[in-house]
Amino acid sequence: MSLNVYNKIREAFETELNQLGDTWRILRKDTIVDLVKLSFYNYQSRGHEKYLIDIINYCIKIRMLGFLKELDVTGSGEDVFNRFNKEDSFILLHFDMIYHELNPRFEECMNATIYDLSQKISYLKVIKDIRVSDYSDEVFNEIICVSCNLMAE
Repeated sequence: MSLNVYNKIREAFETELNQLGDTWRILRKDTIVDLVKLSFYNYQSRGHEKYLIDIINYCIKIRMLGFLKELDVTGSGEDVFNRFNKEDSFILLHFDMIYHELNPRFEECMNATIYDLSQKISYLKVIKDIRVSDYSDEVFNEIICVSCNLMAE
């Protein structure tokens, strides 16, 4: 995987974190999966790299939800607001760890096509349709790898 692809993905993630904070942490996995599917639809229809970056970063966020502590959204609006944006460096460290954990797998997806990505996204639709809320990290790892390799083309 090229350093250029990694830099684009990380820059987009960091920019979003700086602009919008970590409020995505209150979302359910199913909601972020819907955003993955929407970004894929946009990528298919528009072909912009931005949508691949969104897919990758949504999948990384889903992976992070597994080990970031859940935010308590009870109390006053000010109390809830003050709970966000306390762990930016921790979140970026885990972004890097997830990406580098997957780095050896990128070669496995070197010849991946948009059809392969479509198959992975279709699998997410099947899982959601049968109401399995406990998605495996592996499906998101595969989506990340295929998307990164599509960016490298």
